[in-house]
Amino acid sequence: MKYINDNDLTETYLKRSGIQKYFSTDVHEFVRLVFFRKDEYLLYQGVIGDYVYLLFEGEVRMWAYLSEEELSKFDFFPVTDVEIYGELSSLWGKPSIENIACNTDCYAFAIYLPTYRDRLLCDDRFIRFAGETMAKRYNALNTRLQRAILPTDQRFALLLLEENKEGVYRIPLTDSAQILNISYRTMMRLVESFANKGLIERKGVRNLRILDWETLKTMAAEKRYQGSHTVRDEE
Repeated sequence: MKYINDNDLTETYLKRSGIQKYFSTDVHEFVRLVFFRKDEYLLYQGVIGDYVYLLFEGEVRMWAYLSEEELSKFDFFPVTDVEIYGELSSLWGKPSIENIACNTDCYAFAIYLPTYRDRLLCDDRFIRFAGETMAKRYNALNTRLQRAILPTDQRFALLLLEENKEGVYRIPLTDSAQILNISYRTMMRLVESFANKGLIERKGVRNLRILDWETLKTMAAEKRYQGSHTVRDEE
Protein backbone atom coordinates (compact mmCIF):
# COMPACT_ATOMS: atom_id res chain seq x y z
CA MET A 1 0.00 0.00 0.00
CA LYS A 2 1.35 3.41 -1.00
CA TYR A 3 0.12 6.68 0.47
CA ILE A 4 -0.49 9.38 -2.14
CA ASN A 5 0.43 12.74 -0.63
CA ASP A 6 -1.10 14.93 -3.32
CA ASN A 7 -3.79 17.29 -2.06
CA ASP A 8 -5.12 18.16 -5.52
CA LEU A 9 -5.39 14.50 -6.55
CA THR A 10 -6.97 13.60 -3.21
CA GLU A 11 -9.58 16.31 -3.69
CA THR A 12 -10.29 15.15 -7.23
CA TYR A 13 -10.84 11.57 -6.09
CA LEU A 14 -12.95 12.64 -3.12
CA LYS A 15 -15.33 14.43 -5.46
CA ARG A 16 -15.27 11.68 -8.10
CA SER A 17 -15.92 8.85 -5.61
CA GLY A 18 -18.50 10.73 -3.57
CA ILE A 19 -17.48 8.99 -0.34
CA GLN A 20 -18.51 11.99 1.77
CA LYS A 21 -22.14 10.79 1.55
CA TYR A 22 -21.23 7.73 3.65
CA PHE A 23 -20.07 9.82 6.64
CA SER A 24 -21.70 12.32 8.97
CA THR A 25 -18.56 14.42 9.40
CA ASP A 26 -15.95 15.88 7.06
CA VAL A 27 -13.84 13.01 5.62
CA HIS A 28 -10.81 15.27 5.09
CA GLU A 29 -10.03 14.78 8.77
CA PHE A 30 -9.49 11.02 8.71
CA VAL A 31 -9.17 9.45 5.23
CA ARG A 32 -5.93 8.97 3.27
CA LEU A 33 -5.68 8.34 -0.45
CA VAL A 34 -3.77 5.09 -1.11
CA PHE A 35 -2.72 3.00 -4.10
CA PHE A 36 -2.43 -0.79 -4.32
CA ARG A 37 -0.58 -2.61 -7.05
CA LYS A 38 -2.05 -5.73 -8.63
CA ASP A 39 -1.76 -8.76 -6.29
CA GLU A 40 -1.17 -6.65 -3.17
CA TYR A 41 -3.24 -7.71 -0.16
CA LEU A 42 -5.80 -5.61 1.65
CA LEU A 43 -6.51 -8.27 4.29
CA TYR A 44 -5.00 -11.60 5.28
CA GLN A 45 -7.07 -14.49 6.56
CA GLY A 46 -6.59 -14.88 10.32
CA VAL A 47 -4.97 -11.44 10.78
CA ILE A 48 -6.53 -8.35 12.36
CA GLY A 49 -6.20 -5.43 9.95
CA ASP A 50 -5.42 -1.86 10.96
CA TYR A 51 -7.49 -0.21 8.25
CA VAL A 52 -10.91 0.02 6.71
CA TYR A 53 -10.65 0.62 2.96
CA LEU A 54 -13.10 2.34 0.67
CA LEU A 55 -12.15 1.25 -2.84
CA PHE A 56 -13.41 3.33 -5.74
CA GLU A 57 -11.33 2.01 -8.65
CA GLY A 58 -10.11 -1.50 -9.54
CA GLU A 59 -11.10 -5.08 -8.80
CA VAL A 60 -10.39 -7.43 -5.90
CA ARG A 61 -10.52 -11.17 -5.39
CA MET A 62 -11.58 -12.82 -2.14
CA TRP A 63 -10.93 -16.36 -1.00
CA ALA A 64 -10.56 -18.45 2.13
CA TYR A 65 -8.98 -21.78 3.02
CA LEU A 66 -10.43 -24.48 5.26
CA SER A 67 -6.99 -26.13 5.30
CA GLU A 68 -3.65 -25.56 3.59
CA GLU A 69 -4.98 -26.98 0.32
CA GLU A 70 -8.79 -26.88 0.58
CA LEU A 71 -10.30 -23.73 -0.85
CA SER A 72 -13.71 -22.87 0.60
CA LYS A 73 -14.72 -20.07 -1.76
CA PHE A 74 -13.37 -17.77 -4.42
CA ASP A 75 -15.00 -14.64 -5.84
CA PHE A 76 -14.22 -11.54 -7.84
CA PHE A 77 -15.61 -8.14 -6.94
CA PRO A 78 -15.20 -5.36 -9.53
CA VAL A 79 -15.50 -1.90 -8.00
CA THR A 80 -18.49 -0.27 -9.67
CA ASP A 81 -19.13 2.50 -7.12
CA VAL A 82 -17.52 2.56 -3.67
CA GLU A 83 -16.80 -0.76 -1.96
CA ILE A 84 -15.82 -1.04 1.69
CA TYR A 85 -13.46 -3.76 2.95
CA GLY A 86 -12.64 -4.53 6.56
CA GLU A 87 -16.16 -3.72 7.77
CA LEU A 88 -16.76 -7.32 8.86
CA SER A 89 -13.52 -7.89 10.75
CA SER A 90 -11.01 -5.04 11.12
CA LEU A 91 -13.62 -2.50 12.17
CA TRP A 92 -14.51 -4.67 15.16
CA GLY A 93 -10.95 -5.73 15.99
CA LYS A 94 -11.49 -9.28 14.69
CA PRO A 95 -9.26 -11.41 12.43
CA SER A 96 -10.27 -11.49 8.79
CA ILE A 97 -12.10 -14.66 7.73
CA GLU A 98 -10.70 -14.42 4.20
CA ASN A 99 -7.88 -13.13 2.06
CA ILE A 100 -8.58 -10.04 -0.03
CA ALA A 101 -6.11 -9.05 -2.74
CA CYS A 102 -6.15 -6.68 -5.69
CA ASN A 103 -6.83 -8.30 -9.01
CA THR A 104 -5.87 -5.05 -10.74
CA ASP A 105 -4.19 -1.84 -9.63
CA CYS A 106 -6.59 -0.21 -7.15
CA TYR A 107 -7.21 3.18 -5.60
CA ALA A 108 -8.86 3.58 -2.22
CA PHE A 109 -9.30 5.78 0.80
CA ALA A 110 -7.88 4.22 3.95
CA ILE A 111 -8.97 4.92 7.53
CA TYR A 112 -6.55 4.05 10.32
CA LEU A 113 -8.60 2.17 12.90
CA PRO A 114 -6.41 2.46 16.03
CA THR A 115 -7.07 6.21 15.82
CA TYR A 116 -10.54 6.42 14.26
CA ARG A 117 -12.36 3.17 15.17
CA ASP A 118 -14.54 4.74 17.90
CA ARG A 119 -15.42 7.62 15.61
CA LEU A 120 -16.58 5.27 12.87
CA LEU A 121 -18.59 3.13 15.26
CA CYS A 122 -20.45 6.23 16.45
CA ASP A 123 -21.25 7.41 12.92
CA ASP A 124 -24.77 6.21 12.08
CA ARG A 125 -24.39 6.96 8.37
CA PHE A 126 -21.18 4.96 8.09
CA ILE A 127 -22.55 2.04 10.11
CA ARG A 128 -25.59 1.89 7.84
CA PHE A 129 -23.30 1.78 4.80
CA ALA A 130 -21.22 -0.98 6.40
CA GLY A 131 -24.37 -2.95 7.26
CA GLU A 132 -25.73 -2.67 3.71
CA THR A 133 -22.39 -3.90 2.38
CA MET A 134 -22.38 -6.92 4.67
CA ALA A 135 -25.95 -7.78 3.67
CA LYS A 136 -25.07 -7.54 -0.03
CA ARG A 137 -22.07 -9.84 0.35
CA TYR A 138 -24.02 -12.31 2.46
CA ASN A 139 -26.69 -12.51 -0.23
CA ALA A 140 -24.04 -13.01 -2.91
CA LEU A 141 -22.42 -15.82 -0.90
CA ASN A 142 -25.79 -17.42 -0.22
CA THR A 143 -26.53 -17.38 -3.95
CA ARG A 144 -23.19 -19.10 -4.64
CA LEU A 145 -23.97 -21.79 -2.06
CA GLN A 146 -27.43 -22.41 -3.50
CA ARG A 147 -25.92 -22.80 -6.95
CA ALA A 148 -23.38 -25.37 -5.76
CA ILE A 149 -25.91 -28.18 -6.38
CA LEU A 150 -26.49 -27.15 -9.99
CA PRO A 151 -24.78 -28.97 -12.87
CA THR A 152 -21.43 -27.52 -13.81
CA ASP A 153 -22.45 -26.25 -17.23
CA GLN A 154 -25.43 -24.38 -15.76
CA ARG A 155 -23.17 -22.67 -13.23
CA PHE A 156 -20.79 -21.73 -16.04
CA ALA A 157 -23.67 -20.26 -18.06
CA LEU A 158 -24.68 -18.15 -15.05
CA LEU A 159 -21.09 -17.00 -14.57
CA LEU A 160 -20.75 -15.97 -18.21
CA LEU A 161 -23.98 -13.98 -18.08
CA GLU A 162 -23.21 -12.22 -14.80
CA GLU A 163 -19.50 -11.45 -15.16
CA ASN A 164 -19.16 -10.36 -18.79
CA LYS A 165 -18.42 -6.79 -19.80
CA GLU A 166 -20.04 -5.80 -23.08
CA GLY A 167 -20.33 -9.44 -24.04
CA VAL A 168 -16.75 -10.43 -23.20
CA TYR A 169 -15.89 -12.64 -20.22
CA ARG A 170 -12.42 -11.73 -18.93
CA ILE A 171 -11.89 -13.71 -15.72
CA PRO A 172 -8.87 -16.05 -16.20
CA LEU A 173 -9.87 -19.69 -16.60
CA THR A 174 -7.71 -20.75 -13.67
CA ASP A 175 -9.70 -18.38 -11.46
CA SER A 176 -12.97 -19.37 -13.13
CA ALA A 177 -12.28 -22.98 -12.18
CA GLN A 178 -11.88 -21.92 -8.55
CA ILE A 179 -15.10 -19.90 -8.64
CA LEU A 180 -16.96 -22.94 -9.99
CA ASN A 181 -15.09 -25.29 -7.62
CA ILE A 182 -13.91 -27.55 -10.44
CA SER A 183 -10.53 -28.62 -11.77
CA TYR A 184 -8.75 -26.61 -14.44
CA ARG A 185 -9.01 -29.59 -16.80
CA THR A 186 -12.78 -29.64 -16.38
CA MET A 187 -12.84 -25.88 -16.95
CA MET A 188 -11.08 -26.32 -20.27
CA ARG A 189 -13.54 -29.05 -21.29
CA LEU A 190 -16.43 -26.72 -20.47
CA VAL A 191 -14.99 -23.95 -22.62
CA GLU A 192 -14.41 -26.38 -25.49
CA SER A 193 -17.95 -27.77 -25.14
CA PHE A 194 -19.55 -24.31 -25.13
CA ALA A 195 -17.41 -23.20 -28.08
CA ASN A 196 -18.28 -26.30 -30.12
CA LYS A 197 -21.98 -25.59 -29.56
CA GLY A 198 -21.58 -22.00 -30.75
CA LEU A 199 -22.34 -20.45 -27.37
CA ILE A 200 -18.99 -18.67 -27.02
CA GLU A 201 -15.74 -18.11 -28.87
CA ARG A 202 -12.19 -17.65 -27.64
CA LYS A 203 -11.02 -14.05 -28.01
CA GLY A 204 -7.29 -13.80 -27.57
CA VAL A 205 -5.46 -15.76 -24.88
CA ARG A 206 -7.87 -15.43 -21.95
CA ASN A 207 -11.14 -13.79 -23.04
CA LEU A 208 -14.40 -15.42 -24.11
CA ARG A 209 -16.96 -13.66 -26.29
CA ILE A 210 -20.63 -14.60 -25.85
CA LEU A 211 -22.29 -15.57 -29.13
CA ASP A 212 -25.61 -17.20 -28.18
CA TRP A 213 -27.23 -15.18 -25.42
CA GLU A 214 -30.63 -16.83 -25.61
CA THR A 215 -29.35 -20.38 -25.16
CA LEU A 216 -27.19 -19.32 -22.22
CA LYS A 217 -30.16 -17.59 -20.61
CA THR A 218 -32.27 -20.72 -21.09
CA MET A 219 -29.58 -22.88 -19.49
CA ALA A 220 -29.18 -20.46 -16.58
CA ALA A 221 -32.92 -20.17 -15.91
CA GLU A 222 -33.79 -23.85 -15.68
CA LYS A 223 -34.09 -25.21 -12.15
CA ARG A 224 -32.11 -28.38 -12.75
CA TYR A 225 -30.62 -28.24 -16.21
CA GLN A 226 -29.66 -31.80 -17.14
CA GLY A 227 -28.62 -33.70 -20.22
CA SER A 228 -25.81 -33.96 -22.72
CA HIS A 229 -24.42 -30.53 -21.92
CA THR A 230 -23.28 -31.60 -18.45
CA VAL A 231 -19.51 -31.90 -18.06
CA ARG A 232 -18.39 -33.91 -15.06
CA ASP A 233 -15.48 -32.86 -12.92
CA GLU A 234 -12.95 -35.63 -13.33
CA GLU A 235 -9.46 -35.28 -11.92
